Amino acid sequence: MSTPLDTYQDRLAGARQGLKNRQELRILMAAEVSPALLHAFLIQWAALTMQLQEPAERFLVEASRRCAEVGEHKLSLSLLQIAGEAIERYRMVADDTRRLAQLWNARRLPHINLTDLLTQSATTSMRRFHESQQLQVDGPRPWTQLAAVYEADATLGSLAGRVTAQAECLLGADVRSCLRSLDALANFEERGSLSRTMVEFLDANPERVDRMAEAGERTLDLYMDFLRECCIAAANLSLHHDRHQAVG
Repeated sequence: MSTPLDTYQDRLAGARQGLKNRQELRILMAAEVSPALLHAFLIQWAALTMQLQEPAERFLVEASRRCAEVGEHKLSLSLLQIAGEAIERYRMVADDTRRLAQLWNARRLPHINLTDLLTQSATTSMRRFHESQQLQVDGPRPWTQLAAVYEADATLGSLAGRVTAQAECLLGADVRSCLRSLDALANFEERGSLSRTMVEFLDANPERVDRMAEAGERTLDLYMDFLRECCIAAANLSLHHDRHQAVG
């Protein structure tokens, strides 16, 4: 007998596969991809993810407050715990960004200025992502914020192993210490309280699966746009490197 989570997963299966099949990812996962391009992607993905995740704790705390207001007291407490875990995730991504940039500077020219990297302008998809989160939290169904956070982590977790393996193959074992946030995502189902909270909430509220799936699908659509912008930023960084090599 299928569970409410199974129903949710079935609803999201097509959208998740669509993300994995994105042309940008296929290029990065190809055997012939330039190591510099893959390295540039990892750097930009981490740096822009820092900006994407910066307000995550605030949104979760606000969602907790709003859930309490609509009578979802157990979920309200769980969201506060997840908010605390979001702080640690942000720290890991920040550390990965710094380490990836340092590895680039040890191997390639021109060097990356970490301050410039971390103060890039917010992209269109990032602004849309944050606007969507705020609308969810402020709306009549703040509990859908759980689905948005869950879907982002679950989908990235499904990509983490493939990206890490490609990075080690093309960039060497040294890169593994720069990918702690991906390692954490690869163990998504076993780590933290997010997965457990999702199961408990859907089991208690099976009639809300459709609304939760809609929030998950919306999150995936926005993340696809974000991933495309990360790839564009990576291509620009890699091109800058290639031009420097040609001149040198």
